[in-house]
Amino acid sequence: MRRKINLLQTRWERTAVLCCLVGAVALVNCLYMAKTYLIHFSEADRVFLLGDDLLYHLNRLQSIADGMRGGQFPVRIYPNLLNGYGYASPLFYPDFFLYPFAFLIFLGAHTVSVYYLMTACALFAMGITAYLFARKTLPSYAQAVSAACLYPSMQYVVYDVVTRAAFGEVVGLVFLPVIALGLYNMVKEGFSKPWILLLGVLGVTYSHIISLYMDAWLILGVVLVNGKTFFRDRTWWKKTAILIVLYLLLSAAYFLPFLEMIASDRYHFSEVESSLASSAKTFLSLFDVRGTIGPIAVLSLLLRLFV
Repeated sequence: MRRKINLLQTRWERTAVLCCLVGAVALVNCLYMAKTYLIHFSEADRVFLLGDDLLYHLNRLQSIADGMRGGQFPVRIYPNLLNGYGYASPLFYPDFFLYPFAFLIFLGAHTVSVYYLMTACALFAMGITAYLFARKTLPSYAQAVSAACLYPSMQYVVYDVVTRAAFGEVVGLVFLPVIALGLYNMVKEGFSKPWILLLGVLGVTYSHIISLYMDAWLILGVVLVNGKTFFRDRTWWKKTAILIVLYLLLSAAYFLPFLEMIASDRYHFSEVESSLASSAKTFLSLFDVRGTIGPIAVLSLLLRLFV
């Protein structure tokens, strides 16, 4: 009699399969990115790069490494930008998650190679956080693994990585499932683990401030929709107050310099006359593969109706 072998029964086996699948997704995306950027080294060691923000993020990595070589830590003024005059980009654009990778450049690694590694790590982390959220909210392990592979593969993420080279937004998307998991805990589990929401919001704060603005509206919407239940619960008020205080303390390293700069001068972004409505997307545009979340994400959401 043949003995039936049951695979994926232990936590280590499931973790190994998850890491391999998500790692494969991250690797494929990065290979596609490398092919699309058409990096070419000539005899003069000149590099030709494509990607809207790629050169800026490469400069951020190199500037942090150069700043550390010059004795700065943390690096508040990027020394090699603006033809050597320096630029205080970190006061407006958080760079917390760049430091481990900039340290590799400090040790001698190539900037472009480190950028690929950094992007691969972000995509891998995106799959892991998607898995954690899906494992909590979906009934099966297979569905959670599918979500872990689909999330870093959706059209908008590929567009961010390949076309826009918007690394800050990619890192912000890593923490979106964490925020969603924190909101799920707030609504369904009596806010028993408020640190999950705190971790998600802090992660977005130190990666991409525009994503923080959009996520704040998401959190506010969930709170208002469930306000009838929340506002009568004294425990919810207590935990929320503690959460806000902790967030203000832990995010002060970014917001205090930022607010000081805003109060000291006027900047171009304060004079923009465009509105949020002018940038809104129509429903049909969600299925456009150029610059939207695309059909992969939309169809993935529709699959939830059947699985």
